[in-house]
Amino acid sequence: MTALAAAAAATIIKAMATDAWSAVSSGFARLFGDDQDDKVGEISAAMEQSKDRVAAGSDSKSTPVNSIEEARWSGRIEAMLERDPGLQARLTELVPLMESRINNARSSAGETSMIISSGRDTYAAGRDQHFVRRNNDDG
Repeated sequence: MTALAAAAAATIIKAMATDAWSAVSSGFARLFGDDQDDKVGEISAAMEQSKDRVAAGSDSKSTPVNSIEEARWSGRIEAMLERDPGLQARLTELVPLMESRINNARSSAGETSMIISSGRDTYAAGRDQHFVRRNNDDG
């Protein structure tokens, strides 16, 4: 069960940086909340708080927040599996399905492109853009 809990936790954390987040978090919340609205809401809120902590700590030079949040979710999931052994079969089916959604989704931290027009000049970039104003004497 520990391996399954760890795989589910890793899937949750991995989904946070993709367009699949909504579907993945919803799928896990419904499963863990046993489709009971109040429990699903609590779990969804906990996942959003984790996502916020991961996003806030992504620039940190200290212990990666991802690892901390993954360990927290692994522990939570392990406890749920101990309380409800029937959850194991459903989680075993859900993890590969969510992994597939993640693999088919675009990363929200991935490619960004922008086209900027200024007068007669146009700039295009696929990542970071740095602008320097130059004064031309040619007119």
